Amino acid sequence: MALLLGMPGHICSTEADGELLQLALQWAVGGQSLQAEARACFLLARHHVHLKQPEEALSFLERLLLLHRDSGAPDAAWLSDCSLLLADIYSRKCLSHLVLSCVKVASLRTQDSLAGSLRSVNLVLQNALQPHSLPTQTSHYLRRALASLTPGTGHALRGLLHTSLAQPYSHQGYYGPAITFMMQVVEASGVAGVCAIVDPLVALAWLHVLHGQSLVALNILQSVQDAVVASED
Repeated sequence: MALLLGMPGHICSTEADGELLQLALQWAVGGQSLQAEARACFLLARHHVHLKQPEEALSFLERLLLLHRDSGAPDAAWLSDCSLLLADIYSRKCLSHLVLSCVKVASLRTQDSLAGSLRSVNLVLQNALQPHSLPTQTSHYLRRALASLTPGTGHALRGLLHTSLAQPYSHQGYYGPAITFMMQVVEASGVAGVCAIVDPLVALAWLHVLHGQSLVALNILQSVQDAVVASED
């Protein structure tokens, strides 16, 4: 049992492993060893996640975070992933308040990875309590995703992220911010080539129309036509 707790890379994937870990957890609690309890909770959570049993992992993840908080140990990279995993489980249980809290905590602990930021956006979209606040909620995590990109790289992805930033503002009628983000899309698309810039320019023109700036939209569309890169449609 001590060997099972101490092996760093071992994945407990059988029912027998799970039973041993449960017994180890009971002994750790009885012996008041917080370090052993945390290790057992971590392994039990990983065990159930590996077996695609996220709800069974819930109590162990919750306890693990509490033990880490009480230990006063510095934040670690795995805490962000742990919080997002908790958010995903809460989302399955339709506990939207807890989902949004976990997502926020995950973003405060460490600098998000691109995958973590996009995962946060998805969780917010699925669990938004007030749809009108979506631009504010999602933009925070989309900006973090942009910040995680290496400068000078990922032009196509930058364009997609700026488009994603523009869309919720546009849907909610905040055309000024949406135009600002779409202009970033145009800049990112310009690096990819002349033809790639046509669709973003047309989208930018449409946002200006919605914003009551038809003359600006007309000038944009005229510039596209003059460049002879757009089809007749």
